Amino acid sequence: MLEWRTEFGAYQLSGLLAPNLALANQNTPRLALHGWLDNAASMAGILSALKQIHPAPSLALDFPGHGLSSHTAPNHHAPFVDYLEAVLTVLDAQNWSQIDLIGHSMGGGVATLFAAAFPEKVRRLVLLDSIGPLSAAPTTFSSDLRKGLIARRSAKKSIPSYFDPQSALAARVGAFGITELQAAPIVERGIVQGTDGLWRWRSDARLTQPSPTRFSEAQVLNAISEIRAPTLVILAEPRASFFDPGTVDARLAAFGNAEIVNMQGTHHLHVCPDGALVETVAGFLAAT
Repeated sequence: MLEWRTEFGAYQLSGLLAPNLALANQNTPRLALHGWLDNAASMAGILSALKQIHPAPSLALDFPGHGLSSHTAPNHHAPFVDYLEAVLTVLDAQNWSQIDLIGHSMGGGVATLFAAAFPEKVRRLVLLDSIGPLSAAPTTFSSDLRKGLIARRSAKKSIPSYFDPQSALAARVGAFGITELQAAPIVERGIVQGTDGLWRWRSDARLTQPSPTRFSEAQVLNAISEIRAPTLVILAEPRASFFDPGTVDARLAAFGNAEIVNMQGTHHLHVCPDGALVETVAGFLAAT
């Protein structure tokens, strides 16, 4: 895949773009959205595998503050709104009126909200180990707001440094069950060597701070119910512990006629996808 860039206001969005083959141009373009603290490289594997079965123009995006995309201004803190606007920016830059949208984890949360807000722009929706964005109970609003605002005003969190890329890779392995093979492309795109010779993460350190506000569960359920695109939800087994079982059941029910598939694998099962995963997604996207 080739490096891709476009302007996003005063900033720059980056990503990885699959070359547009003649046959690919006959199919709906697909846009892939990565998870929290990952980057476009985490989605390149599944896009490349899908291209072999069902060619289409394909782009994996680096969200603002991730990968090679710009960080936002020091006093700017509205990541989810930025992420949704970034998707619109990609569509404008590529002159895509409609897309197949693939989202993993946090990227699946963004994809869920985008498909709800812009149903005319999403033909088919694929969620990889995701059932929408995180939510917060109304009863925690004040305390969450306090924690988030205090974190904003605190000293900037230091970024870990490593003597070599292998040390950074070792630090990334294990989170949410990610393996060294799965983590390698994410780390390669996600680190940079400084003038002191040490390697550090490219991602915005503010992304690890507590969020002052989150959507309520009622808002998320409303968004899910507004999705009109046929939806495929692939959940990794064993399940990640982002949501309690009751929330999972309620959200899956809110999707209505979505196709729900459980697959053995880690939270990052899509990074080095096996044949079953690729064939399931390709078959879903190929349907009319």
